[in-house]
Amino acid sequence: MQTWILLSVFLGSAFLGLAAVSLPASAEPRESIFVGTGIGTQGDDRQTPMNDMLSSQPGKKAFEDDQNVFKGFVGYDFTPYFAAEMFYTYLGRIRFEDSSGASSDFESSAYGMSAVGQMAFSPWLTAFAKAGIARWDSNLEGNLDDGTRFELEGHKGTNPVYGFGAQFDFSPFLLRTEYEYYDVDSDYRVDTFTASAGFRF
Repeated sequence: MQTWILLSVFLGSAFLGLAAVSLPASAEPRESIFVGTGIGTQGDDRQTPMNDMLSSQPGKKAFEDDQNVFKGFVGYDFTPYFAAEMFYTYLGRIRFEDSSGASSDFESSAYGMSAVGQMAFSPWLTAFAKAGIARWDSNLEGNLDDGTRFELEGHKGTNPVYGFGAQFDFSPFLLRTEYEYYDVDSDYRVDTFTASAGFRF
């Protein structure tokens, strides 16, 4: 799965780069700054090793993966073919309960920056591919079987993020749909599908 995603992003970026060279330099300019927010869902949770580990524990009473994803972004178009974005994404929650009554909630989020290669197929439709760095932060909290409350914070790291999608421009408004892959660490990888709305300045 990961190899296929990396290959898709690489080929998509190469295609956009070649197209940018071949297209005329007179592409229509547009407002340079854009902001947006979106909602979505995680992809196939069977690709997350942590899910496999927790769901296979003996005595499991309930296992729930909240796949809701929320994100916000702000970006700048340096040229019609290249942009940079900063983003924040809430990556969802994993809840685990066992037969003794103990439970835990694992939540994670990420923020970072991506370089974006883009190609306009028309004045209102643009395809893009992105690659960047995400700083992720995970928290674990819950209750032991004796009722004792616990909370563990500070599980953090910095890893790559990749994505591709399509954007619809109805100046000054924009709509976007995209896929992103967060390679959080060896035990937790997340792929997301989101739809966003935004505004250009």
